[in-house]
Amino acid sequence: MPGRVCAVPAEGSPRLLANSAWVLSGNLVYGACLALVPLVIGRMGSLDDVGQYTLGFAVSAPVIAVSMVQLRVLMVTDSARTVPFSAYRTARVISTLGAALVIGGIALAWGGSQGTVLAIVGAAKCMDAVGDCYLGFFQAQSRLDVMGLSMILNGVLTLVSVSALLAVGLPMAGAALGSLGSSIVASVVYPRALQRRAADDARVRGWDLRGAVSQLRLASHLGVASGISSLNSNVPRYVLQVFSGTAPQGVFSALAQLMLLVTMTAGAVAQAVLPWFVGSFGTRSTAGLRSALLKVLAGAALGGLGFVLVVWAVGGPLLDDVYGPGFAGRGPLLTWLAAGAAIGSLAWFLDAALSTMRVLAPQMWLNLLTLAVTSVACLLLVPDGGPTGAAQAALVGMTAHLVPRMLLLRRRLGQDARA
Repeated sequence: MPGRVCAVPAEGSPRLLANSAWVLSGNLVYGACLALVPLVIGRMGSLDDVGQYTLGFAVSAPVIAVSMVQLRVLMVTDSARTVPFSAYRTARVISTLGAALVIGGIALAWGGSQGTVLAIVGAAKCMDAVGDCYLGFFQAQSRLDVMGLSMILNGVLTLVSVSALLAVGLPMAGAALGSLGSSIVASVVYPRALQRRAADDARVRGWDLRGAVSQLRLASHLGVASGISSLNSNVPRYVLQVFSGTAPQGVFSALAQLMLLVTMTAGAVAQAVLPWFVGSFGTRSTAGLRSALLKVLAGAALGGLGFVLVVWAVGGPLLDDVYGPGFAGRGPLLTWLAAGAAIGSLAWFLDAALSTMRVLAPQMWLNLLTLAVTSVACLLLVPDGGPTGAAQAALVGMTAHLVPRMLLLRRRLGQDARA
């Protein structure tokens, strides 16, 4: 029946490999484009423009993360296959409207050009949140090609449109409209059009307020956990903005965007292997899930180590040549950011395993612990260390994010095995 989650492909099947390729390609292209946007803004504008644009994302991201309540994860891991898509879509529209009101209020309170940029960037992220629900519909049917193409389209359109608007002389607020338009086309119009052709079922097209409320209640703690996690990743930007100003915050954020290529790749792989995890745990086989998780973690750890070594060896000279004088001498900053990204990438797979086992509520408390550790580290390291201190604090926070999850997962796997 349309709108239901299809069977999970077996490990190593052609469908799993194709899905992995599509999601990896989409995340790599999208992440590369997002990393290039601050570079283009810095070259065609100023470091203050970079700071305004990246701060818009930093402020709106936690609000959007809370509103999304990880509905897409619930769609894919719903082993009962009983919740219609209309319930998920209704829930997403309701929560996104709430997020839009919050972001709009913050933008009005901020005022000035920064408030305008924040409102436009926040609107773009709201469009991405709505589109995420449609992408979840296709992921539940093992059609990750739609997700990959949507991300590629979004990234390319954003890079091209923002660059073009800056080239004709528009200020940062005007250029940010390119990001909004790209999200509307790539995240909403494209997947929605495909979905309407793929399914003509009332469970897919209609609205389900009662089901939406049920799903929002079920996933509310996941939304809070995601919001706290997003807030944690942006705390260094907030503290830098307070102690150092917009330009240093822009330098930090522009280089942190490069690390999206690592974290988004890890997230893409985690999404791709999530059906594998679910299939391994389908009969509550902790041995199968443990085996799958260890294989993925081993590959991710080796890849992360290699990435950090490469950045340490060649990152500094490349920054001087590509990013220009404003980023000269920032090689150590880039290396610290790479180390944090490598550690943070491992947490993606631990979170996927915890979600597979439906260990949901503890993630919120673990994220609160991480936020507390990151905040203290930022207050200690940023005032004197500037952007490099912010990167070191982020590394401390990522470590605090990873270790408790490893301990929790080890305990829960052991409990289920004994049961």
